[in-house]
Amino acid sequence: MKKVFFFFVVMILLSVNLYAFAFEAPQPPRWIWVDSTDIQGAWIDTQTLHFYKRNDYMHNNHRSVNYWVMYYYSQNNTHVMERVSMDFYCRTAKTLSETTYNDNNEVINFYDGAYSSYEDIIPNTFGEEEYYILSTM
Repeated sequence: MKKVFFFFVVMILLSVNLYAFAFEAPQPPRWIWVDSTDIQGAWIDTQTLHFYKRNDYMHNNHRSVNYWVMYYYSQNNTHVMERVSMDFYCRTAKTLSETTYNDNNEVINFYDGAYSSYEDIIPNTFGEEEYYILSTM
């Protein structure tokens, strides 16, 4: 009876372990970990960073960056690839595009925000963590 009980305990632990590690986090040096909670995790792709000076009216010579960030959501086992533009001087950002994938890596949603407006970076968010990481590069 003890062997059967031990076997069931081991099987339960193995199945929980496999479920917990279903998502494989992106690995350095390409991906920089931003932050994570029990619900969400975020990583910045360092190979696609594009730093530049803006030349549009009212933002001339503002140091900016375009980058990709991946968000993983554990509740529904999806991940989002988001293209972001950030203005360091104004402390603002906007989403250029966003693609959501299911656990089979199939596209389930897409957003094109190329013509959206820059929005303030909200304190104590993943966006603020991204701002601090990227502003020191």
